[in-house]
Amino acid sequence: MSPTEIKQTVKEQEELIEMFDHFVDHHMGNLKGAEIKIWLALLTNVFEGTVHTTAHELAEVIGLSNNSARQALRSLIRMGLIEVVQPPVGRKVKGIYKLHSRTVRTGE
Repeated sequence: MSPTEIKQTVKEQEELIEMFDHFVDHHMGNLKGAEIKIWLALLTNVFEGTVHTTAHELAEVIGLSNNSARQALRSLIRMGLIEVVQPPVGRKVKGIYKLHSRTVRTGE
């Protein structure tokens, strides 16, 4: 890895830690367990700012029903904590999501 690549990786890691800290401090207490699990599962899979997955994959990884995972994902999207960059198509074509720790609507 070049020094530039290392600096970029460190910067991305610092941004993820900052995002996690803000999420814990400002949102976690107001969310349901499934919503917290989904957001944290997405956070652990961020690559270059986005996550490629389906609700079905998330459900399998964190032990939720497909319906619970879809409901939690929709709820987080409505709150502005997750942005849909590209919607999934069924179980085969993964959606692309971007995480936010500050709600998009309120600009927190």
